[in-house]
Amino acid sequence: MSERSTETWEHEERFAAAVAREAGAIVLRWYGDEVHVEWKGRGDPVTEADRDANAHIVAALGRECPGDAGLAE
Repeated sequence: MSERSTETWEHEERFAAAVAREAGAIVLRWYGDEVHVEWKGRGDPVTEADRDANAHIVAALGRECPGDAGLAE
């Protein structure tokens, strides 16, 4: 692995870890509150906390990698 690709990987790893921590903090804000649960399918719940965290992740990825396509669950 070249020096440049190692630096790129380390940057991406730090970015991913930071965004994951931020999304976790978003979910924790909902902890203990009553949340509305919707069902995407059988055995496939989704809550407002899920949607908020997903929106944060998608937005962060869009800012970090504006030319990349994204697909979220």
